[in-house]
Parts: sequence; C-alpha cells; structure tokens
Amino acid sequence: MWHENKEELMEFLKSILRLDEDQCARRMAMKHIQANKDDIDPDYYDLETHIFFDDAFVNDKSKCESADASPLNSYVKTLINHIEEAALEVYKTKMRVYPPTKIVTPYGGRLIWTLPGRTKMIAHLKDKNKIRHKKRWSQVMYMYYLLGYRIMQLNTSPERKMVIAQNTYLLALDGDIDFQPNAVSLLVGRMKVDPDLGAACGRIHPVGTGPMVWYQIFEYAIGHWLQKATEHVIGCVLCSPGCFSLFRGRALMENSVMKKYTTKSDQARHYVQYDQGEDRWLCTLLLKQKFRVEYSAASDAYTHAPEGFNEFYNQRRRWVPSTIANIFDLLADAKRVVKTNNSISMPYIIYQCMLMFGTILGPGTIFLMMVGALVAVFRIDIWTSFLWNGVPLAGFMAICYWMKQKYQLIAAFFISAIYSLVMMAVLVGIVVQVMEDGILAPSSVFFLAVALQIVITGVLHPQEMEALPAGLVYYITIPSMYMLLVIYSVFNMNDVSWGTRENPVDAAKKAPPPTAAPAGKMQKILGYLRSPDKEE
Repeated sequence: MWHENKEELMEFLKSILRLDEDQCARRMAMKHIQANKDDIDPDYYDLETHIFFDDAFVNDKSKCESADASPLNSYVKTLINHIEEAALEVYKTKMRVYPPTKIVTPYGGRLIWTLPGRTKMIAHLKDKNKIRHKKRWSQVMYMYYLLGYRIMQLNTSPERKMVIAQNTYLLALDGDIDFQPNAVSLLVGRMKVDPDLGAACGRIHPVGTGPMVWYQIFEYAIGHWLQKATEHVIGCVLCSPGCFSLFRGRALMENSVMKKYTTKSDQARHYVQYDQGEDRWLCTLLLKQKFRVEYSAASDAYTHAPEGFNEFYNQRRRWVPSTIANIFDLLADAKRVVKTNNSISMPYIIYQCMLMFGTILGPGTIFLMMVGALVAVFRIDIWTSFLWNGVPLAGFMAICYWMKQKYQLIAAFFISAIYSLVMMAVLVGIVVQVMEDGILAPSSVFFLAVALQIVITGVLHPQEMEALPAGLVYYITIPSMYMLLVIYSVFNMNDVSWGTRENPVDAAKKAPPPTAAPAGKMQKILGYLRSPDKEE
C-alpha cells in the first residue's frame, strides 16, 4: 500500500474480510471432518494477511495535528479507522474489531489485528529512513520474513521445511484490489495440480470512469482473451501481475530467484528491468528456472485503473520499457531457458521473437497506416500525408527532448485529441469505402476480418461482452497509444519514479539520510533492505 484513497482501501478490506469469513467456514468444516472422520477435503489452509505500508510515517512534525499526534500518515489512519465499516458491509451486521496490537520494529512499526474469522492481519509500517521503500523491497522484505525466517527457523528437518515451502503460497495484492474467495481457491487449485507451477494469475478487470478507463477495459479484455490465453496454452504466461497473483513459496526460495530479486539497481538497464516492472521481472526469474506461470480465466479480480490521461501515460511510461527489457532478457538466454523449463519450447521462443519484432516496428507501422488512411479518406497525395503526420510527431519529439514532462503530457494530450478526430474520419471513410467497393475489396476484407475476429472472441466470453463497445475508444486512440506513448516512454526512461499515486509535495523533497542499521535477530534479513547511502 502507498497512497490509496478511502474507496480503494474499503474494496481491499472487504476482500480480506470475505476471505477471513471463508476461512472461518473452512476451519469449522475441518473440525467437523476430524470429529466425524470423514474423507471430504475442505480445501482448508491457514491464512495470514500482511500489509506493507511504504513511507507510513510523517517525517515533518509540523504536519501533525498536535504535538502529541501520531506520526502515522493519513493513509495509514484511513486504514485503521475503516476496518469496522468494511466488516459491517461484509457481515451485514455490526462486528467488533478490537484495536490492533502495536509493536515497535527495526523498520518502523507493526499493527496486528485479529479479524472476526480469527485470522491475523498484520500491517507493517515502513519508515523510509530505516529501510528501503518502494514495492519491490516490500516484496523482498516479506519473502525473507516468511520464507527465509519463519519457515527456515522451524525446528524440523530440511526435507520437512521444503515440503512446507512447497505448500506455502503468497498471494500478492495491490491496495485497491477487489476479489472473492473463490478467485483465490481457483489459483490454489492450480497450484495443487502442478508441483512445478511457480505462479498463477487471474483475469484482471479495470474499474473506474471516463474514456481512459474505457480504453483499458477493452485493452485488458483482448490482452487476456488473446495474448494471455495463447501464452498459457502454447508455453507460459510471461507476466503474472502484482495486483493479483499467487506464488509458490518453494519456487521463490530458489537462489536464482529470491536472492537475485534482491539485486540493487546500479546500471541503467537495472532501473528499467528491476524497478519499473518488478512483477514481470520476478516471473522472468521463475521462468529461467523450471517453474511454470499460468493464467486462470475464471479467477476474477478488479483493480482501479488510471482515470486521467497524465496518470495513464506515466503508468505506461514504466510498463513499456520494462516489458521490452524483460522479454529481451528471456530471449537472449533462450537456449538455456528451453533446456531448463519444460513448458517453454523453441517454437514458443520464435512466437515471442515475432511479437518483439512487431512491437519494435509498431510505431512505424502505425505511422505508415495513418499516411495511407489520410490518402484514402481525404484524397490527398502521399507526400502531403507524410507532412501532415510527420510534423506533429517531429514536434512532439522535440518537446520531449527539450521540455519538462508537464509540457510533454500537454502536447501528447492535444496531439492525441487531433489524431482521435482523424481516426473518426478514417472510420467513416472505411465504412463508405466498404459500401462503395463491396465487402470483397482488399481493404474491406482486412477491416472486416479484424473486426469479426474481435467480435467472435467477445461472443466466446459472454460474461465480458460489455467490453466490446469500448473498442471504439481503443480504435480512435491507436495513434496515441502506439506512437506518442512509445516516444514519450523512450524519452523519459531516465525517470524511475512510480508515476501513479504520486504526492507532488513529498515527491519534490529530497529524502532524509538513512539511520543506523537495525539490530536484533533479524538483522541479517533486514540488511538486504536497508536504505542505501544515497537516494536511488
């Protein structure tokens, strides 16, 4: 968690409380089975919820409401103050959730709740002056705590520890996620079937309002219907998104996975690959071993998507370079990956090479498509069309080179709006051309084939057919998303900030210097996570 608002926190808390209620029912079923010696498997598993709050404290004491006020920031207080409200919505009756146990820790603090279903919810409050912040280091902190400390400190044989790790699963969630217990059970079920399954992800649905969310609804839909499903069938899913994914403890404990995941970024490529898309990099490490990554279409989860143009562009500014860097890393080591991982074959590597080739040629392809579209629709010569398309792009590249991001985003917004109007005119022109030339004309066949493919795919997913109308927004924004966004991402690869949920005031401030190393029996584990000598 970082800067989630009340609505987002409530969705997360309700999901956790539903899971708590479900586990309470399974626990009671287990007791009944033990008492009656039945052979029914209740699919019961122990559950703990760990929340990692990045930058949970107010460093500026002047921002506290009073001299005796808690140094916790407003986001942590929102979580604390709304747990009972979330319980009321889940249980439909007033439930008493007792105040948390408070513990001072070397990394900041810890709050421990016992939920109504008797499962534990622990909030780890990270002080960025004492321990590394940001999402990847929170994941490293938890993996070393659970897998490197709690499991390995058990008083049992090494073989037994590996059995426990094999049946220990980490459900990675974002702080705004909304899901049902059945979605988790489906992922756990996949883990039980295949012992070499290292990670499994579900079907992610973006929620929100506005044109940018409509674009993402269709983008996520075709991405899951076509790409993720294809990867799942012919090879492995390359990215199990961090907002809702299940990881096997034993897979993460591999030296080439967990230890490698703690690598500090000290090269330009590292910042792009390691920190800008940490979930994709973790999956790359798993795939380089023998582990498989799968997709479960029936496991639904809902996450809040960026609603503003600037926030969306900044999110994808992280995703585009990190995706290319991780796929290129996998392809560069293709021979060893094919030899090690039974789920990845050379034809699958060739398929990914073709996708990578298409990604690199994408902006140029869209540019030529726009040139041809203007010639066909507005009846102008090809050189005039080149000029009309080339000048805005050249101007945008100049703005990206010489001006600040604020002005780059303003320029991208206005050029995107103009291109959207052009794409509407192109769509009308295509329809007119189909009516004049007939459906057997080459241009008509191509347009209808693409549209029919998407419609049939939507029909095969009847519960998600409402995503199809959003395809119109996706269509008119193709030049923006496949040309301008790529240009913006390339020119801003030096920016390693998160891009979403940023607090402008706090982001502008320089971080205070780190404090001394934490003491105690977990010193070695926390040593991996200590803040560097200077802010990265």
